[in-house]
Amino acid sequence: MKRAWVLTGLLLVFACHQGWSQIDQEAVRLTHYVFPAFTAGKVLLKNGAVSQQLLNYNVLTNEMIFDAGAGKYLAIAEPASVDTIFIADRTFIPAKLGFVEIISKAAMPLAIVYEGRIAEQGEDIGYGISSQAGASQALRTMLQNGSAYGMKLPDGFQVTLLQQYAIAKNGDWEKFTSFAALARLVPAKKQLINETVKAKKLDVNSKKDLLALFRLINE
Repeated sequence: MKRAWVLTGLLLVFACHQGWSQIDQEAVRLTHYVFPAFTAGKVLLKNGAVSQQLLNYNVLTNEMIFDAGAGKYLAIAEPASVDTIFIADRTFIPAKLGFVEIISKAAMPLAIVYEGRIAEQGEDIGYGISSQAGASQALRTMLQNGSAYGMKLPDGFQVTLLQQYAIAKNGDWEKFTSFAALARLVPAKKQLINETVKAKKLDVNSKKDLLALFRLINE
């Protein structure tokens, strides 16, 4: 019973963002979330408590969001209290900035870091904005009024979803965009990385290729 009360308390302390009309997410393309719709998942806290929620990851705010119903979406206010989040068959853990998705759980894990970049779609979007700096200011406004958390962003903006691969190093996740950068992060495996990449013609942007390489690295 005590554990249930602790979990309920954490959920109630979650930051609440609302203020938009309820939108049928099936009819909306979620450009600023990782999943195309809020998806059944499980939040495992470090104290052992578990919560079943409809979850999604917001790439603009770097927050894990759950659907609280009645048009309300809540963001985890204390990611450090979370051990693991499972959404469908995918695994997320807290990091210094938001959450990362673990795609290889071996001794040297491999993760995906998600980020979103917001930009204008046209010159005149009703905000008096005509530059990327203006888009950044608009994002700050959306964070303040909660519209960055809704199903649909205000008209006139588009989001580019960025995903980079990273390994755990020095208590954080170090991103890499080339095999040379990966070899610098793991000098003990430099020769293996270079030889494997050359022999198999691996692509650093291919999840399949990276998983194959990390299976060798972790042998």
